[in-house]
Amino acid sequence: MSVSSIRKFVKQQGRDALRETKKLSRETLAQIRDIFSNISGLTGVSTPDAVQQYYDTASRYFEDALGRGREDVYGFEPRGISESASVMKGMIDPALDQYSLMNRGGFMSQALNPSVVEIDPSKIFGSLDYSTKGYSTANPLLDYRDAASQAMIQGRRGAIEQQADFYANNPNVKGLMTYNV
Repeated sequence: MSVSSIRKFVKQQGRDALRETKKLSRETLAQIRDIFSNISGLTGVSTPDAVQQYYDTASRYFEDALGRGREDVYGFEPRGISESASVMKGMIDPALDQYSLMNRGGFMSQALNPSVVEIDPSKIFGSLDYSTKGYSTANPLLDYRDAASQAMIQGRRGAIEQQADFYANNPNVKGLMTYNV
């Protein structure tokens, strides 16, 4: 095949493709128009009329909103705020006085003369078993000064290092972090 015959073939293919594209475009446009026609049949308004109504409604809204916004900005009267604030303050103070707990008799008496809760320690500590090491019958609270309590509080020497080594080097722990991905 020669170069010129290849060019003719490519040009013909391009023309055929363009012709096919135009045909598909016309068919698609016809389908779209049919859809719009069906929609307008549902609403009773043609598509161009519906679009125009939308534009008109949006235009009216924005004009009204712009007018209200300008009125709010240019018609702003700061004196109105202080007047309404003083009216609100005049309403808040009586409500605070009316509903204050200080006006309740029981609360006021507790506030001025609070009652004290007293217990009899012998009734609580009398039921404890003092034979366990660490309890004192003179002071029935635990005494943590003995060697066993101190050893428990301080922990075993090297325990932290041993635990860190276990988590860092144990193959079973490392297996927990393998997600088989």
